[in-house]
Amino acid sequence: IDNKIISFDRERRQVVIYSADTGKAENFASLSYDGLVADLVSFTDKKNIGILANDPVGVYTLNTAANTINKDSSAGGAWEDAKAIASYYDNVYLLTPSENQIYKHVAQGNAYGAKTSYVNGSVDLSNAVDIAIDGSVYVLKKDGQVVLFLAGNKVNFELSGMPAQNFNEEKGSLISPTKIITNTDMKSIYVLDPGARRIVVFDKTGLYQTQYMSDKFTDLKDFWIEGNKIYVLSGTEVFEITM
Repeated sequence: IDNKIISFDRERRQVVIYSADTGKAENFASLSYDGLVADLVSFTDKKNIGILANDPVGVYTLNTAANTINKDSSAGGAWEDAKAIASYYDNVYLLTPSENQIYKHVAQGNAYGAKTSYVNGSVDLSNAVDIAIDGSVYVLKKDGQVVLFLAGNKVNFELSGMPAQNFNEEKGSLISPTKIITNTDMKSIYVLDPGARRIVVFDKTGLYQTQYMSDKFTDLKDFWIEGNKIYVLSGTEVFEITM
């Protein structure tokens, strides 16, 4: 963001900001938070990052322009014990697999409203790992499936066209996906698949487009997309991919 690479020190529970120009890091003791970071999301203005923390549960907003961090409140009291966070028009959506639900919190100035259930009907989200929103809601499951919702209703959707990883496979599949990224500005869906050391790209219909693989992706932890760049965190190293 603005030539900054932002990382989160889980042990010190602080934000570390690297300059992409100089490679130097700044550890901001003032940018601290309670809990362990579970997930991150970029808000509409691209300057603020939402932080979902667990143990204890909390939601925070990091302002990357002002270098400030604030703990957000929900009108319903405690936040849900969620697995992942997403945002759409600055409203917050919390993926809560333990309840097979996605909870929506409407932005209200510097706070959020009480939770409302987004998912209609009975849908198994017990092994869901991540969520992304572009108007439709995409839920990534541990087994490589992506469940698509429109206005809270599950609709037919399937990832297809992936190349097989070995001769024993009739068709390709995700091995152990952990993260999904898309939004209204993106024409594609991106999935982090550490089990196959890759990032896989699909169009919005679920059709395979391409993949980015490397022998250096031995410990894929996270990735971020900014413009035509993909920033990949593997172990303690950050790699840059130009699309």
